[in-house]
Amino acid sequence: MQKFVYYAPTEIVFGRGEETRAAELVQRYGGKRVFVIYGGNSAKKSGLLARIEENLRAAGLSVLSSGGVVPNPLVSTARRMVEEARAFQADFILAVGGGSVIDTAKGVAHTVAAPGSDIWEFWTGRKVEASLPIGVILTISAAGSETSNSAVLTNDTLPQPTKRGITTDFNRPKFAILNPELTMTLPVWQIGAGAADIFMHTAERYFTPILGNHLSDEIAEGLLRDVVHFGPIAVKNPQDYEAMSELMWCGSVSHVGLTGIGLERRYAPRRRLVLPPARHGALGNRRLHSRRDTDGGFPCLGALCKGCESRALCPLCGKGLRHYGGHGRGAHRGRNTGDGGVLCFARHADTPRRTPRSCGERRRNSGLYGRVQLSEEPQHRFLPRLGV
Repeated sequence: MQKFVYYAPTEIVFGRGEETRAAELVQRYGGKRVFVIYGGNSAKKSGLLARIEENLRAAGLSVLSSGGVVPNPLVSTARRMVEEARAFQADFILAVGGGSVIDTAKGVAHTVAAPGSDIWEFWTGRKVEASLPIGVILTISAAGSETSNSAVLTNDTLPQPTKRGITTDFNRPKFAILNPELTMTLPVWQIGAGAADIFMHTAERYFTPILGNHLSDEIAEGLLRDVVHFGPIAVKNPQDYEAMSELMWCGSVSHVGLTGIGLERRYAPRRRLVLPPARHGALGNRRLHSRRDTDGGFPCLGALCKGCESRALCPLCGKGLRHYGGHGRGAHRGRNTGDGGVLCFARHADTPRRTPRSCGERRRNSGLYGRVQLSEEPQHRFLPRLGV
């Protein structure tokens, strides 16, 4: 195990109806003028945004809401919100949504706390030295931004749109409210995409050349098994509270840092999880992920580990957790004893969330739904697309 410093100050408030504590938590962290950031119309249509605003105002807090955040959040939207928050003299930023909304809130909080600054400066090298406190009311289990120290924005104002991320402890929200019931109205493809996002966030930490870090591995393996088990249940029945709550907690734990403690952080799936060469990326979807209208878990990858070990089972098989020398060549020794288990079950629905702009784009999208291989080992076979 390598040296590490673990810091996870976000207060997690989990359970049914806990969004009614929003005002209490905002006040606990010094908020009086609350700038609420949300995404599209779903927060309005569901009545959640109105309930949150009413809850805050009933406690004597001043509230201003601003929406329009899209998947893979844009600098242009964040800049508009910075100006609105400055004019409002906000002293607290509350994100109501998923990872894109939360990342936008982080950027707005840093920029408002630095008078005269532009948000993109922090994504191009300027050190974050102060930030407004951030709170989260989570509405989708996926990115894990509610517990992470990272944030990603796409600058759509440049001649070549550029996507970048920053890592700082100022990105840590003060609190995150996790009510699984708020995720039950999501489309099933989005639930599946979120589960795949959680799985890959964990896998990119787990697949590492550093061995002997057993506790971190055990945490990661337990999380992966939980996603594999409860993901299909959630996709089949979004009203299943147990499944939706497990996915929500998995998403938060996947990015809180526990699964990567004491490990060398590198995107080992670049070597271990490989797509056909034309679509190759760190996780197989990095190129697509840079598109502003694409969700983080799209396309969801499906894979099956065909081989199981008779004694020390491979973690990829879903039945056992020990491994020999990583997960490349020679990882499996002994005879196969079973069919293994599905690692990642979900795939984006055949109908994209928007109409492709061209036949060429439709073909590219279709290709990205395709096969994925776990490693060079013959038992880690290519699979065709897996439906949800």
